[in-house]
Amino acid sequence: NGGGRAVENAEDIHGPRKDFTCHCWGKDNTVYASARCGTVSMFSHSSGEAVKVAAAVYLDNDTGVDDAAVKVGADVLVLIRDNLIAGYADSQIRYLHPTTLEVERELGVGSYNLVYTGRNDGAAEQNVHSLQPLSSALTPKFSTLVLGTAGGHLISLSLGVEEEEEDGMGEEETVTQLHGEMHAEPVYASSVVVGAPVPILLNGSVDGSLRVWNSSRRTLIETKTFPSSIFLCAGNSPNRPLAAFGTMDGILRVFYVSGTAEKVDVKTIYRCKLAATAVSSICFHPSKPLLAVVVIRDRRIFFLDYRADEKIRIIGVSELDEGIAPNTIAWRGTEGMELLVGTHS
Repeated sequence: NGGGRAVENAEDIHGPRKDFTCHCWGKDNTVYASARCGTVSMFSHSSGEAVKVAAAVYLDNDTGVDDAAVKVGADVLVLIRDNLIAGYADSQIRYLHPTTLEVERELGVGSYNLVYTGRNDGAAEQNVHSLQPLSSALTPKFSTLVLGTAGGHLISLSLGVEEEEEDGMGEEETVTQLHGEMHAEPVYASSVVVGAPVPILLNGSVDGSLRVWNSSRRTLIETKTFPSSIFLCAGNSPNRPLAAFGTMDGILRVFYVSGTAEKVDVKTIYRCKLAATAVSSICFHPSKPLLAVVVIRDRRIFFLDYRADEKIRIIGVSELDEGIAPNTIAWRGTEGMELLVGTHS
């Protein structure tokens, strides 16, 4: 599972890529992005050129010498103060240097500790693919990263930043499974809710369930079921107790969290069928009451105004050119209106 060999072919760096799986903003107008073909790269925002590519990672014991070797990319990218955290498809979390993209540390998701499970889930025997990170959510003060995996696990990872227990996930030593009661299918959608009565984590799965967690106590508060819904993505408001979830059938739901520390209430305040196909990405603006939502097959990005919780409305739709399918999105800066779009083209 090692770091593999560095990419030497210029075509691998600057050539066409298919299926960007995730991206995030870096420092100094750079963008980090991972493609399904197995490359994690840093791009210049101004020129669009790849300026650095991480060493290739190969599945199982492949070295890359054999033409049949399978190269794997990352489905989760999160930039913290000193590192770019990449959750790779081989179930390894790699801490990359933000400038050189060299691997500085590796952490196997399979090494997690069990917390509040009530039973032995056989962590050491889990299939590597069931532990592949697919979604992520950060606690408000960036102390803990929560990952949803292909096998329905919920995993938390301490980022080494001090945070009071009532604001975050509590103190951790390594990778920790939050609860033994797992989703039946992969978890693609995770969201931390800001400003709720208690720290709340929402996880939506392919099995149609939405689980509400008290993240500081690591206890399950409630499980909501949405029959035939396949949750694919999520996002949260940076300053209000709102979270939005998108599903395979093109439905956008916005949830509002209220109540007290003793009784938390999560209710749907907005539901809209945007299209007949999947909602693939959701991104709240860092400071404005604005929400961007991608419907990949229709090549559309919807913009919604949520300044009034009960009167959320669509205020604009952008349709990309034929052959350009939007996949992931990210707002640049805290005040600007520039939106970065990663595409399948």
